[in-house]
Amino acid sequence: MKKNNRRYEFFILLFFLLSLPSFLNAGVLVVSNFEGGKDPLSLDSASSLSSTDVTIVTATYVAHSNTEPAHGNRGYSLKVQHLTTGDGYLLLRFGNAVDLRGTRTLSFWIRGASGSEYFKMDLRRASSPTEPSYRPNLKEFMTSELTTEWRKVNIPIKTLFKDVLTENYSSLSNVDAIVLNFTNTTPVETVYLDDITFHSETGNVMVDQFDDGSSPTLFGYDPFGYTSGGSGASVTLAYDSDNAYGGSGYALRVMWSTGTSLPTDAFAGIEIDTRAFTAGGIGVDITGTDTLSFQVKAHANADGKLIGVGLGDDSGTEKIHASSITLTTSFQEVTRALSGFSVSKDSASEVEFWFINATAGNGPPVNTILGATFYVDNIRFLDTAVPTTPSSFKKSNISMTDGLIFYSTDTLSVTAGAQTSDSTLERIRFEHDNLSGGTQWYTISTDTDTATKTSYSTSWDNFFQLVHGSSYQVRAVAEDVAGNESKVTFTSISLAPNSPGIVSYQVNTSSVSVTLSGNRNPSGTTLSITTGSFEVSATSSALFSSGNITLTLSNLIPHRAYYNLKARATSSSNVSSSNTAVTSFGTVPPEPKVGKDGGTIKIEDDDSSDGETGLTIPKGALNQDVLININPLDPQNLAKYKNQTALISYEFTPKKLIFAKPVTLTLLYSDKNQDGIVDGTNLKEENVKLFWFDGFEWRNLGGEINRNNNTVSAKISHFSIYGLFSATDPSSEEVRPKEKIITPNGDKINDFAQFGISGNFEIKIFDSRGKKVRALENLNIWDGRGDSGELVASGAYIYQVKSDRLDVSGTLGVAR
Repeated sequence: MKKNNRRYEFFILLFFLLSLPSFLNAGVLVVSNFEGGKDPLSLDSASSLSSTDVTIVTATYVAHSNTEPAHGNRGYSLKVQHLTTGDGYLLLRFGNAVDLRGTRTLSFWIRGASGSEYFKMDLRRASSPTEPSYRPNLKEFMTSELTTEWRKVNIPIKTLFKDVLTENYSSLSNVDAIVLNFTNTTPVETVYLDDITFHSETGNVMVDQFDDGSSPTLFGYDPFGYTSGGSGASVTLAYDSDNAYGGSGYALRVMWSTGTSLPTDAFAGIEIDTRAFTAGGIGVDITGTDTLSFQVKAHANADGKLIGVGLGDDSGTEKIHASSITLTTSFQEVTRALSGFSVSKDSASEVEFWFINATAGNGPPVNTILGATFYVDNIRFLDTAVPTTPSSFKKSNISMTDGLIFYSTDTLSVTAGAQTSDSTLERIRFEHDNLSGGTQWYTISTDTDTATKTSYSTSWDNFFQLVHGSSYQVRAVAEDVAGNESKVTFTSISLAPNSPGIVSYQVNTSSVSVTLSGNRNPSGTTLSITTGSFEVSATSSALFSSGNITLTLSNLIPHRAYYNLKARATSSSNVSSSNTAVTSFGTVPPEPKVGKDGGTIKIEDDDSSDGETGLTIPKGALNQDVLININPLDPQNLAKYKNQTALISYEFTPKKLIFAKPVTLTLLYSDKNQDGIVDGTNLKEENVKLFWFDGFEWRNLGGEINRNNNTVSAKISHFSIYGLFSATDPSSEEVRPKEKIITPNGDKINDFAQFGISGNFEIKIFDSRGKKVRALENLNIWDGRGDSGELVASGAYIYQVKSDRLDVSGTLGVAR
């Protein structure tokens, strides 16, 4: 860039760039999808920028709307405005210089506010030379002008940096910005950008569409004519505005004159690299493409004549395709499979139009013995192969079918290809049609981690913005760097009315006051509070818009410890049971005390057909009286386990209470019709396991299922938050404690190591000399004490866990 040109700088903080390998061998490097519309994708407002900069070029985040739609109809896009006829620049600058030696393509989605907008592009290095002198125009990579609709553009890295590139690509090792150059064009020009990525493969590669009406081509070289032997023959090239494809811009005019005697070889070449003739060139990598495409038409003197089309590579190999071209006086699109040229796709050097070929090694003979003039336009290498169609599309654990009902806890998952089988794969998207009948699609989530991964999943995080009870289409889409897509779609997907989103509640012996989140409750529904033996309810659209309600409870039994209170929302337009959801949310005091003799605590629900949530505390587990409370928690507000929301969750207090003997914890799940499926889900009850939350993540304890009582029980040794998830039995790795070092000093922080096991088992602790210091029977925590009850010395200890199915050992540290 010229030093006196003004700039407006846009900083993109890319946290993952700090941990990239030396260069990207394969995969997708996301610059930005602008989804957040805020930090770490915030615009720089440093005081060193003068006000005159932002009067030339501005950049702002704009949220998706009908007037300014984001790509995928969700999130944000970047709005860039060139406000005057002066030169200006926008830098998409990385937080750190990036090594791009493994990338071949910069791609992004773009649209114009009015259409026909453009700018020039290049990359910037953190060291000298910082920028190339030649900056290609956005228009040169497209076969038509920008429109107001989103379109994908592929920019070969070589075209952006060809002045600076060396043969080993080392100059790409410290790129720190993408530069958009706005020159003396029409002011008030607005473009929108989204989903900017670098890819290790090429997508569609434009060789030239000649609309600048001058040399060189996009890759920096002049078209040329070549003849060998003969007398007076020539190939003359010029830019022609009267015969351009589409009626505007320019085409390349090729004039073949035979002379007095024919040469042995004659062709017109569009050069994209010079290595075959000049040392130091870098061939263009077109391995991600499969087809050569161009538009061609004949002058009247060439109508019906045959010419050959060929490719060359950096080794000097030239191959003519077996299928010749019959010229006509109207433009025709000609496509030829690259497999028919037998040249190296990782170092393509030129596209050739042959008139005379007498060399058998080049391919079929070509013999255009009369002069001919023709026009060629829009020469491109294309990737026409679509990605592998996603398969095994599931809602939670159920295979997708038309007509499924979705609940707020459901997830979407799909199996798709990886770059190991499709090197050009760029992203996997989940989408819904927002009741458009499939004419528009709205992104649910996007995953660009496609290098080796084949399984993709997502929660439907904008579920609550949609109309419950309505019918949608849902699809999974595989997209490659060229923009080709393959998709699997299911229709008539209904969204069940969601259970009340409970922000807060207060319960006493005669009433319950509930604050509801209004965005989770459709108007015109019934809210019911039940305890199993009676129900109070209210129906009002105003109730849900205000979000607050107090309902009076009656017929309560005095001094009963707990009631399992439930809130239920039922749609006024569809009262079928499938549109009813339940959440546990409240209790009734008083809290019970348990002492040295132990006891049993249950949450009574007046339903004798199943069991109850509760605790069985054996004698000797406590050394004093303890006031115990069981607080139901809203699973939606808790961390997830492998994209799952807990079926139910409770906090047991006092927090971090440790028992001297194992305590039996039982949690109740719902399966009223005893069909083996947890009500309101698609989860098999045989897979329900008990977990505890350690403050950072959920940890699997396993547990025993009682299918008649619909309960899961496990031995626990301390109080925490417990919940139910669908999972397998704890693996050997899950049995091992997450704690590597414990500090048993009584501050209730890291005082013990928790083993992920329940039921019948034994844990033995040995010191570094192999002497046993503690034996734990069915007690799944070690508090750093020996069998005598004294704290062990600081140091390393060996544990051994044995059960009827596991034998696991490892080391633990104790620091006193």
